Amino acid sequence: MKNNASYFFAFFFLLQSFSPALAGSLNPPAGTPTSTMKTLEVIEPGTPVTAEDIPLTITSSGMYYFTENIVCGTADANAIDVQTENVTIDMRGFSLVGPGASAGTSGHGIHSGSDNVRVLDGTILNFRQRGVCLGDSSQAVGLVCNSNGQGGIQVGDYGLVRDCICKENAGSGEVKGIEATDNSRVENCTATSNTAVSGNSAYGIYVQSGCVIKGNVASGNKGDDIGGATIGAGIYTEDNCTVESNVCNHNQGKNESESDRANGSFGIRVGNGARVVENVCNGNGNLRQFLSIGILAGDHCHIGGNQIALNGSPFNGSYSTYGICCGSGNDVVGNHSASNVSSPEGSGWSVGILAGGSKNLIEKNHVHGGVDSLTEVGIMVEGDRNLVVSNRIHDIPDPGGYSIYFGMDADCNHYAGNFTQGGYYTGGDENIGGDYPHPNVPYSCSK
Repeated sequence: MKNNASYFFAFFFLLQSFSPALAGSLNPPAGTPTSTMKTLEVIEPGTPVTAEDIPLTITSSGMYYFTENIVCGTADANAIDVQTENVTIDMRGFSLVGPGASAGTSGHGIHSGSDNVRVLDGTILNFRQRGVCLGDSSQAVGLVCNSNGQGGIQVGDYGLVRDCICKENAGSGEVKGIEATDNSRVENCTATSNTAVSGNSAYGIYVQSGCVIKGNVASGNKGDDIGGATIGAGIYTEDNCTVESNVCNHNQGKNESESDRANGSFGIRVGNGARVVENVCNGNGNLRQFLSIGILAGDHCHIGGNQIALNGSPFNGSYSTYGICCGSGNDVVGNHSASNVSSPEGSGWSVGILAGGSKNLIEKNHVHGGVDSLTEVGIMVEGDRNLVVSNRIHDIPDPGGYSIYFGMDADCNHYAGNFTQGGYYTGGDENIGGDYPHPNVPYSCSK
């Protein structure tokens, strides 16, 4: 016990001897005290943008950031014009408001013809042309661009538009909620209720070739129904694009020519070589009296897993409605096309899937009617050497409708293994097949 007490006191005195060294000096440093706080420019270098700077021309690369909401009352001018590369404009949640969508003849909110410009996190309204118009390799992220005269956002080649909202842009020319040129991406955006007047077309999202359009809502866009043929489309692309997991409902256009399928109301309209998967296209053309198509595709596309329903209108008159319409060499697989409607009192067709060209594969689709159209067709084939297999087609009126319809010039088509409820029509030559559980029939054609 005595030894333990000795060790305790020895340790106590040793600790006391080291405590001043451990604590450090309590005396203040010599000289006048100075601030150690870092300024905003040191923490995040950049140039502030205030209302007094507008209109602003940027000629030096770097970071620019908003410090307040800004109103630009100058017509026929860009509020901010970027004339150099490698610029970031961080709006930090503030707004940039123009003089009005009909003021003057030109003017964007933020404009650049240079590469690698980023615009982030803000609201841009009421400019004569677009909210944001950028060059190649540029990005628009987290923006709200509404109520501008020609559209919300435009980017050049290799651009990115992500997490943006572009709605209620309206003007007398073509109106595009979001526009991008070749090899760009548009992701997780909303492009709705964009409207054109004076006989022009309107698009929720409009892109050129090689683009990826994924996870967007593009609905309620309306081309003018006075004057010539116009397009009202949720998504419109040129060739070799991927269109995936988008919602495109209630878009409206006009087309007075039954033989012209390039104009009208479309949920999605793509060029050649596209991949169109897992989209929803409902109610396009609703209450309009013209041609309506859920998905319109060119040649050599893959169209799979889409839901297309209630496109067209009971007031379509002599104009037709198609759930899916494609050219040649396409795979149309695993889609659900339902209750697309045209007027029961007119001469238009109501068609679940139309293969307008040759060498298409139409497989494992679910097509059903259920509406009172004049002529209702599950699958219509107009070209040669198409393969129609393992589809389920029901609720087609019989008589008065057809589960599968081969047109007068449709030759050498093969159909087998389909579950059908409704009649067949074969207007061409050497179309061969039968109903479920009809076995597959060896394919041959003399033509």
